[in-house]
Amino acid sequence: MARIIFLDIDGVLTSRRSARQFGHYRSFLQSSVEALSYILESTGAQIVISSSWRIGRTLDDLREVFNQQGIDGSRIIDVTPTSMGVRGHEIDSWLRTTSVPVESFVIIDDNSDMAHHTGRLVRTTFEDGLTVLHAGIVIGLLTHVT
Repeated sequence: MARIIFLDIDGVLTSRRSARQFGHYRSFLQSSVEALSYILESTGAQIVISSSWRIGRTLDDLREVFNQQGIDGSRIIDVTPTSMGVRGHEIDSWLRTTSVPVESFVIIDDNSDMAHHTGRLVRTTFEDGLTVLHAGIVIGLLTHVT
């Protein structure tokens, strides 16, 4: 049984803070990298990319980006479908059609278009991205299956 993180990138791993630090939005903020790495180590979770970064990139491309940024890219197992335009619906579609047995899941995103998944959404801010506080909430949601 898998623990799945549906992961946005902009507003989660990149943020205004990372843009100020690096001068662009392509580099991940180190504190967000550390928070995500802590989540992955603590839960054994796998990642499904729901970010617009999945458009025009292969899984191998995404894994390489993550490896270059200091996150274990082998944790990325898939991307959500892109045909629906609303991330909550795309996540629903992935959950309906996957062959992966899902024990629990969480959505990490700075947007709130997750419809009925609000109890599984850990909402970050575009200003600061993923923080240690968010990491604790994510770990709780992934490890306390209801």
